[in-house]
Amino acid sequence: MRPFPEIRVVEIAGSAAGSYAGKLLADYGADVVRLGPARDDEDAAFYDLAKTVVEVALDDLEEDGRLDEVLDRADVVIESFRPGVVDRLGIGHEAVRARNPGI
Repeated sequence: MRPFPEIRVVEIAGSAAGSYAGKLLADYGADVVRLGPARDDEDAAFYDLAKTVVEVALDDLEEDGRLDEVLDRADVVIESFRPGVVDRLGIGHEAVRARNPGI
């Protein structure tokens, strides 16, 4: 039995540490959605460690206006950027928590 079958994780990671954390949660049964820029084949070796994670291009979600919907349904958000980056993007902890108090 996997311990996190009802947990929805949104991963917005800029480093291997965030990707690895998302993969571990997925291995334990969490539903992980990875948001980021569209990737090319050169990135395949690095991002191969997230095989069990669904990848969605962040640009596509922003264009369609679905980014807020994804964040509103999340239980956990993982990010691994330099301090202030997610706040500048408008998806920092305070902004997401204002929309989704259960985060």
